Amino acid sequence: MSINFETIFLKDGENCSFKNKDELAAFLDTVFQDNGPWEPPARNNGRKTSHRERYCLRYFLKLNLEAFSYPIRVTKSERPDFLITDGEGVTLGVEHTDAGPESYQRWLAQIEESGEPSFYPNRDGKASDEGFSGTQMYREARADIIGSWIRKTGSINKYGYQKASSYILVSYLQSNAPLFLERDLDEIMSELPDYKCLSSYNKMNSEQSKSFTKVMVILGDKVKAWS
Repeated sequence: MSINFETIFLKDGENCSFKNKDELAAFLDTVFQDNGPWEPPARNNGRKTSHRERYCLRYFLKLNLEAFSYPIRVTKSERPDFLITDGEGVTLGVEHTDAGPESYQRWLAQIEESGEPSFYPNRDGKASDEGFSGTQMYREARADIIGSWIRKTGSINKYGYQKASSYILVSYLQSNAPLFLERDLDEIMSELPDYKCLSSYNKMNSEQSKSFTKVMVILGDKVKAWS
């Protein structure tokens, strides 16, 4: 299987098929290398949204390596970000989102652009001797995570979003809050029904609106999925 690992899945329509689990596993071995071909470039060195989407796709493929009904075909798409069609004709729509306090994202951008910053941001992203306390950052991170999921749930019900058998949200968390997948994300997931994030109703056409049947969270190099 000849693949240009540097360019695959960066443009709409690009696709790749995997005949079996071993073929996909060999592919993932390559893209999971340290400083491998799917490591996103720096913000000031040509990074595009598609780089982050592709980077997170590898975690979804690895998590589902044993679950797919082969062969599968993975296609870079738009709304959702990827379509994965399996050997039984079932199509999964995979949507990616980043989550984390906006001020922390600006702080990360400063590191990439000019080296280690001389300050840690306060809640407005400005210089502060005290910075954030862990409790403040934890609350802010939780609110941002839930907010990003709500916005994405709204987006899949807009006109032009491609049809799929089901939709999966891949959420990449970037935060210095003391978050743990098992404890904190379980609690956050338990709150989602209160926000009506996973179930909604479209009164315009009297049809059940599309929703994410699964949320997969990436935190550092750890991954967990919630249904």
